[in-house]
Amino acid sequence: MSTPYNTAPSAFFGAGYTATTGSIILGTVDNSMPADRLLTELTDVEANADTGDFRAIVFALMEMLYQKQQAMPVKPVKQTIVRSTYEDPTTGEFLRAYTVQLRLFASSLEVTAEPTIP
Repeated sequence: MSTPYNTAPSAFFGAGYTATTGSIILGTVDNSMPADRLLTELTDVEANADTGDFRAIVFALMEMLYQKQQAMPVKPVKQTIVRSTYEDPTTGEFLRAYTVQLRLFASSLEVTAEPTIP
């Protein structure tokens, strides 16, 4: 018995994801291979540790998570990611909100397993 999709990080994130002891790497930089770019909303300038903008990183992470889940042919039952966008008529700026819901075990606050299929 298994879940209806592969829950491994490499299956969800694809080629732009790597992990080593103590760190994970998401392909972000402008000059990386297009297939490896997970954070497509993020530029090298925005990601610069000293002069970048951490809000651009947050936006890129949230948009990537939303897009990755939307692309899944079978969505997780115990995780939802919803995105909404609207315009502030006072300023003309757009506001984007992401809502992420995860089912967690009460005792450990760890994610619960997805339902299995025979």
